[in-house]
Amino acid sequence: MPLAKPALASVAVFTFINSWTGFIGPLLYPWRDPTKYTVALGPALLRQAFIGRTHWNLVMAGTTLMILQVILVLFMA
Repeated sequence: MPLAKPALASVAVFTFINSWTGFIGPLLYPWRDPTKYTVALGPALLRQAFIGRTHWNLVMAGTTLMILQVILVLFMA
């Protein structure tokens, strides 16, 4: 088991990143409750929220916050 710990840690980190930044799944299965959306949908929905003009500064701020959490988990692991 001691030799399997790095492999299990890698699988745990990759599984976390995959589920945290899931984009296609929530788009294919239309949830009615916005609290069940993944974090990756936030910048995409923010981009569509404004009619006629995209506020890129808000989209990039949301994307930065999304990525910082994943980087923090990677450094902790």
